[in-house]
Amino acid sequence: MDHITIAEPSSPHYEEALTFALRHYLERHNCSLEVRPDFLAIAYAGNSIIGTLGLITTSTEPYFFEQSEPKGAAETLLCGEPRNTLGELTRFTLREGTSPREALEQGKQLTACLCAYVYARGIRHIGFVGKRSFCSILERLAIPYAILGTPTLEDIPRELLGTYPAQHNLYAIGFSLDRAPSTLHA
Repeated sequence: MDHITIAEPSSPHYEEALTFALRHYLERHNCSLEVRPDFLAIAYAGNSIIGTLGLITTSTEPYFFEQSEPKGAAETLLCGEPRNTLGELTRFTLREGTSPREALEQGKQLTACLCAYVYARGIRHIGFVGKRSFCSILERLAIPYAILGTPTLEDIPRELLGTYPAQHNLYAIGFSLDRAPSTLHA
C-alpha cells in the first residue's frame, strides 16, 4: 500500500472507489451496498485501488448495528451525547488475493486514517456489525471498544443481507474516540 486518501461524495476519487466497493460487496458478500458512505478511506498501490472502508452518518435512520439485542446499542454508545456525533462503519473491501497479514495491516491503516478524518469533523462514536477479529485492529490502535449486543436480522430484507445470515459470531460493536488516532503508527 502506497497511500490512503479520504473521499467524500463530492471528491473526484469517490465514484471510482464506490464502484470498487460495490463490486467487492457483491462478489464477496452476495449483497449490494445500499448506502453511499459519507466518507470513504481508499487505499492505493500506485494508481490502483486495493481497499476501502466507509463510514455512514445519519441523524434520523437507524443504523444496522442498532438492530441488535439487547436494544439500545446507540444510546449505550452515545452516553448522552447528541446523535450527530454517531456513525457506522461499512465492511472493508479489499482486492482479491489479499493475505490475512496484508488485510490486518491495510485494515489498521484504513481504520486509523478514516477515524482521524471523521474525528476532525465531530464524529466521536462509531458502531458496526462484524466479527471480533476487527477488535484486534482497534486494540492495535489503542481504541477501547465494547460489544453492544448480537445483531437481529429478522426485520431486514433478505436481499440486503447477503452472506450475513450464514455468518456466525457476529456482534454489534461500538467504540468512542476521545482523540484522533495516530496515523503515524498505524
